[in-house]
Amino acid sequence: MGGRTERKERQTPDRELWIQEVSEQRLARYELMLSSGGRVHRSDGSTQRTNDQQAYFRDLIARERNRRNRT
Repeated sequence: MGGRTERKERQTPDRELWIQEVSEQRLARYELMLSSGGRVHRSDGSTQRTNDQQAYFRDLIARERNRRNRT
């Protein structure tokens, strides 16, 4: 009755587990990549990331930083 419920820690989907194995240096480079203004040339020929893709990757990096800081 109106009490707080204990929150379960968010489970990381399988498709995102790879970021937990990334070194601290690589994680920093991913952050730099997102903040740089340069164009990205992908192997499929496209040259720009969508805002949704950038937001998703930025959020993924932030969650991993938070996870590492808690442990």
